[in-house]
Amino acid sequence: MNKSRVLVIIQFLQLIFVLKGHSQTCNPTIPGADWDALVAFKPANSIATSAGSRGMPVLSIYDATSLLNATGVVPSQVNLDYWGVTISKMPEVNRKKLKPEELLSRIRSRFSTYFKSNLAKFQPLDPSDAPGWTNGVVGTLLLFRIQFQLVPGPKVERLAPVMLAHSRSTAWRFVTVGNHPVSGTREFGIRQRSDGLWEIYTRGADRVTSSAVDWPTASGIFEGGDQVWEAFQDAVAADIRSLGGQVSDAPSVHARYCWASMLARVPRPR
Repeated sequence: MNKSRVLVIIQFLQLIFVLKGHSQTCNPTIPGADWDALVAFKPANSIATSAGSRGMPVLSIYDATSLLNATGVVPSQVNLDYWGVTISKMPEVNRKKLKPEELLSRIRSRFSTYFKSNLAKFQPLDPSDAPGWTNGVVGTLLLFRIQFQLVPGPKVERLAPVMLAHSRSTAWRFVTVGNHPVSGTREFGIRQRSDGLWEIYTRGADRVTSSAVDWPTASGIFEGGDQVWEAFQDAVAADIRSLGGQVSDAPSVHARYCWASMLARVPRPR
């Protein structure tokens, strides 16, 4: 089947999808500048080239020309989210109160344990990548196995490879690579708020990767991501409480915004 015929079929399905009340709307008002750096983020050429040589090219949010707006019926979206845990009392290990960087290091070392298996699993892409993840080596390739809901239909597993593209004591970033269903960047970190309290967080900015397979399941992809990161937030909070810490959920953001609005704020870097 040639590409033009595939596009016609996709457009027809898209129209039916909209007429049945499943329209993909977007919010034109970007909630602030906090996501700008993630949208503009580009990994170093050396590690991007290395990932490409392993068949895992970096997926740029600017190149995610999704079929969501192929007919002009549905606006192209960008997902922006923030999930945080506010810490009013730092946890202790061996009767020693953890420093902010030590807490984030603990979370990274236990990262895979914070995911519900019915929502997502996390592992090195290859056993040879395990030391790189442990030691925070940028360029390390990792893999999420994400469950998401088809619209309509059952849950399906989707492989979602990422690359560790930025690594510091207070934050790290994943960029999506290969056949990941979205294109973008996600950051995990710990930050001090203006009131002096610390907050463990994850913040993401991504768009559905251009694909005839991904288009009909866009809602499921984004909503599935919301479920994964909300559950992750709850698991991190429970871990901190188990060590004597005191936490509360920070206000979350998770919505689909108009890509045109974000692009006007953050044009593609030259």
